[in-house]
This record gives sequence, structure tokens and C-alpha cells, in this order.
Amino acid sequence: MDQSETPQQLRRLRHSLAWSLCACVCASLFACNVYDSSLLQAGLSSGGNGNNSGGSSTTGGAGNVAGASGLGGSGAVAGAGQTGGGGTHVDMGEAGMAGVDTGGSSSTTGGSGGSGGVESGAGAGGLVQVGGNSNGGSVSTGSSVIDDMEDQDRYISKIDGRVGAWYLAPCKGGTQTPASNVVPYMSGISGGRSGSLFALHSTAATCSGGALVGLDLNNKSARLVYDASKYSGVHFWAKVASSSPTGVKFAMPDTHTDPMGGQCDKVTDAGQCYDHFATSFVFTTEWKEYTAMFVDLSQVGWGNNKVDSLDVKNVYGIELSWITPAMDLWIDDIVFLNKG
Repeated sequence: MDQSETPQQLRRLRHSLAWSLCACVCASLFACNVYDSSLLQAGLSSGGNGNNSGGSSTTGGAGNVAGASGLGGSGAVAGAGQTGGGGTHVDMGEAGMAGVDTGGSSSTTGGSGGSGGVESGAGAGGLVQVGGNSNGGSVSTGSSVIDDMEDQDRYISKIDGRVGAWYLAPCKGGTQTPASNVVPYMSGISGGRSGSLFALHSTAATCSGGALVGLDLNNKSARLVYDASKYSGVHFWAKVASSSPTGVKFAMPDTHTDPMGGQCDKVTDAGQCYDHFATSFVFTTEWKEYTAMFVDLSQVGWGNNKVDSLDVKNVYGIELSWITPAMDLWIDDIVFLNKG
């Protein structure tokens, strides 16, 4: 300090230093207050704002920053919940409120949705895959094609050891179609039928005693028996023309009823062969499904046979016959029904 300075100057200097010190202290206090206020605001911002729909705020958790107690904790909108650690209960659909303590976050776990179901049901009288029997109810879970007629020839499908062809029995005094050598043997279905385009169409006129159409199941070079024991019946589609008789007999020749089996003699037994195990149908002018279960086949009773049921291990084929002089018959998609 310069010794030449007066006491008055010294007093002014002390006053100036005092005011400077005071201003510095005040500025520091103001700056500290502003910082604390910003921390508080930060706590309010980071502690969950409950305005976002569903779930917690983006920051969540406690709002403590650098030791300052914030208003942390987020509420939830979707789902009722209780905020943890002093949080506020919120009802469904309300905006979440900030926690007032150390801010545990509220969370709600939604229940999982049920898995989608598959509606299913069987219609009364329907057969799985191939249709129903005449009494309703399912009768099989599968089938084995005998002939679907789509190849248009007279030969049956070579499936499960079968080999054979369709044939006509002699029509006495009249005419019957189709002829054995006609090509194609099958006839077109006008407009088709559920994807099928061809069927067997047989007509008969003035036949004394009626007539029949049939097929062999095992006739490559000679007529032999076929083992059908793995099946439970036969299923097919049929209809007749509007001017045709409607009654048709379904039969399965076996070794006991056919002379080829050697169990009866058509000469010495005075015609007591041919009482095949059979059932009867009445066809309509609309395509319909028909089923002949083996257990339902029976004899008329005049045959000289010593059996009570069809010998399914030794059958020759299938026949559809009628006793009227005329017939106009359509047959399609004939199959064996699997057991089960």
C-alpha cells in the first residue's frame, strides 16, 4: 500500500472490497438456487409422466439425481395397479401419477389371449371321406377304390391286388348296353358330378327275367376268389333315369353261392346256387350315395348253402341286378370301405 494514500481513500477501498465480496456471495447463492431448481424440475420430468397410454414412463424408476429427492416412479394407464414404494393407485384408463417417495414403478401384467380354436363337427349321417349309410351315421374312416370310371375303359382299378373287368349278364329276348367291346365303355356325366366326369351307364329293354351288371375282383386269366376281409362294406353313387324302374339288388357271389366255388352244383342242386348274400336299394333320379355293409347282407333262403354270412375271404365280385324287363341305370365311384 502506498504510504501517501489518505485515511479517506483507505475507507473507500475497504467499502469497495466489502461490496464486491457481498456481490460475489449473493451471485453464488443465486446460482446455487437455480441449480437446485433445475434438479427438481429434472426429477419431475424423469419421474413417470402418466400421459403416455399403457405402461410406465420412458425413464421410470426413482427420481433421485445427485442426492436430490425427486418425484420418481411412474403410474400406469393400461390396467389397474399399485405404484410401488409410495406410488399412487391408478384405475383402468386413468393417467398415471408420479410417485411421492423414492418412486417404485407400477407395472401390470396383462393376461395372455386364448389360443384360437378350430371349429369342427360331423354332420349327421355323413361318412368320413365317402358318405353315409342308409341309416345315417359314419361308417368308415377311409376307402379303397374299386373303379372311379374316369379312365373310361371296362377294367377296374388295380389296387390291393384286384384285377378284373365289368360285364353284363345275358339279357334274354332283349337288348342291353354297353356292349363289352365298345370304346369308351363309360359314359360322360352331363355337367359332371362333384368332380366326376364319367360313370357306367347301362340300359336294358324287353329282357325276360331282368338283367344285371357286375364286376370280377380277381380275374386276370381265370375267375378266382378275392380276399375282402380287410374291408367292411362297399360304397357307391347311383341314379336311374326318370322313365326307369328303381329297384336294384346288390349282391356279392362267394364260394358258397357261386358254382365256381364247388359248394353247390347248378345242375344237380336244381338251381339252388346263386342265392348270393345281398341287399336291395331303391334308386332315385338324383345322384345319391349308397352303402352295403357286409354284416347287413343276407340270403333269400332258397339256396342250398351251409353258411350264415358272407365268406368275405372268398368273394368273386359284385353284381347289381333287377327283375324288370327294362332299366336305365348309372353307377359311379364304387369303393371298398376300410374297417375302423
